Amino acid sequence: MEIIKFTDTIFYRIERSARYINLLSKDFFEKLDICLTSDEFRTLDTLVYNSEICQRDLARLILRDRVYTGRILNSLEKKGLIKRKNDIKNNRLIRKPIVTEKGIEIYHNCLEKIEPKMQNVFRTFSKEQMEQLSKMLDLFENAISNEVVIEV
Repeated sequence: MEIIKFTDTIFYRIERSARYINLLSKDFFEKLDICLTSDEFRTLDTLVYNSEICQRDLARLILRDRVYTGRILNSLEKKGLIKRKNDIKNNRLIRKPIVTEKGIEIYHNCLEKIEPKMQNVFRTFSKEQMEQLSKMLDLFENAISNEVVIEV
């Protein structure tokens, strides 16, 4: 029977890549002349494209628990990038985060600064390779997500 080292598995290689991405992202956002952390940017990005989302669903999308998600939202609200409005969902009062005009402006400003950095990484791949990788990651993520319960 062949012994497989965990560090040679696709699971570990993807995790290692994710750690590199997190380090790159953290470093990049620290050097940017903006007021966002990488977690705040990811949250803002999610909110820009999911305008009717509640905090619980947001936490699921950004893979964070509700408490940490709440801290991110508090920070974004203090910076004037979001506001929260009261709403009802399933007969319960919820506070939906809404991106402000300032938040949208900051978001697009960040994207302009991030784009060249991403292009540096993507330059080594053809468009077809990137599309193929994206499809494979979707398949892999779906297979794994069926095995994981995310607590929010």
